[in-house]
Amino acid sequence: VSIDWHSKSEGQLGRFDIELDTDIASSIFDDSRAIAAIQSACGLMDMFLPDRELHPALYHGSKALMEILKSNEWPAIYILWEMAFLKELGYGVDISKCTVTGQTENLTHVSPKTGRSVCSKEAVPYKNKLLEIPQFMQGNNFVDEDINKGLRLTGYFLMHRLLEQSSYTALPEARNQLENYFKV
Repeated sequence: VSIDWHSKSEGQLGRFDIELDTDIASSIFDDSRAIAAIQSACGLMDMFLPDRELHPALYHGSKALMEILKSNEWPAIYILWEMAFLKELGYGVDISKCTVTGQTENLTHVSPKTGRSVCSKEAVPYKNKLLEIPQFMQGNNFVDEDINKGLRLTGYFLMHRLLEQSSYTALPEARNQLENYFKV
């Protein structure tokens, strides 16, 4: 929004003129999944961000998320937003290299205990205990099936790192609803 303040003189009451610069809401009203994404992001920030603490990177990331909700790739961006949210609060998931070999290619899973990635060769014996990394986070093209994997990945760490450290008993309902929208 743009805000202008006007008054007859400095000592008198004035008025604010508020103009909307960009209208994100009207472009997503017909997409219940996008609305759930905004509600989820706002709910997570409301629950877990400390009052009066500045998070400029998260602000800019949230602004970018809302601007991209008009595109088809927004679900992948939302997952990246949740990854950034976890990192901002000190619970980042490291998918830069394999925790076992140090390899930076073929990273397919994340250990729920450490939050660090594992390459496909090392993941084979433990696949049922590991969380799968979506293809778009491995440098491949975005496919719809990845969204469920990504929401499960970030959801695990939201539940087991943030929620367990708070006084809340559940994630925001919109977050659960968003995950239900993308179940395969």
